[in-house]
Amino acid sequence: ITFGLFVVLIVIGLNRSIAAMHLAVEQMERKPVPYFVFYLLLSGFIVFVMFFLIASDSFTWQSMLFIESGVFLILNLIYIWRLSSRGYLTAKFDRVASQDYVRFSAPLLGHAGALWAISFFDSFVIAELVDIESVGVYSVAHTISLGISLIHESAHRAWQPILFRMMQSGSVIERKKIIRYTWIYSVLVVISADFYLAAAWLVVSFFLPPSYAEMFDFLPFLVFGFALLGMYRFVASYFYHYGDTRVLTFVTIASSLIHVIITLVLVSTFGTVGAAYAVLVS
Repeated sequence: ITFGLFVVLIVIGLNRSIAAMHLAVEQMERKPVPYFVFYLLLSGFIVFVMFFLIASDSFTWQSMLFIESGVFLILNLIYIWRLSSRGYLTAKFDRVASQDYVRFSAPLLGHAGALWAISFFDSFVIAELVDIESVGVYSVAHTISLGISLIHESAHRAWQPILFRMMQSGSVIERKKIIRYTWIYSVLVVISADFYLAAAWLVVSFFLPPSYAEMFDFLPFLVFGFALLGMYRFVASYFYHYGDTRVLTFVTIASSLIHVIITLVLVSTFGTVGAAYAVLVS
């Protein structure tokens, strides 16, 4: 781990913060297409380069960091230019708004940390209880499965402003619509997971060498685990609307603790596939 890699990690962190800023503007203006295009270009280019590097036997974990930082930086510059041309890049301090922001956001630090634990704890356990090679295969499957999560995230961000407007109306009819839309979305998530898994199987079979065939044992569990996370995000919007972010933090921290325990137990019992079981359960 070199100084250059630390710089790349800092660049990635800053890029994610900048992306959260300009994508929030697109979201609240109810412009889902720029939001979707951003993540489509980001994930599409990263996955394309990743497959190319694996197929040419040039893939390293460092290369993923450099790819992500480079693509993020280019896309963010384009979107920052969009914000500037629309007059958004102005600064003004508002004490009341700042206090509201802290009250709303502070509990979400625990929420984000818990989601991080669910996403990345598996790799540490596999490295300790199985071997490093299995971590590599599992990480590729995890990255492929993450693609469906990006699709759900885009749909969730597009839905949030519509949800907030419907909730603010206070109408019982509007709230019943919200519940109906939530069920429809959940069904579509399951259907999309089936299609995504089939597409991933075709792409992986075509591009990756036979040494990666092991990932088919746990890819379905990871894909449907991320599909369930997509359902969770949709319902979590209700808590965002009411400012009940402490509830979200409690739920995700509890889930992450369960995840840590069952990952240790299942990987010890079943090997690498146990980590995929744990993702689905948690």
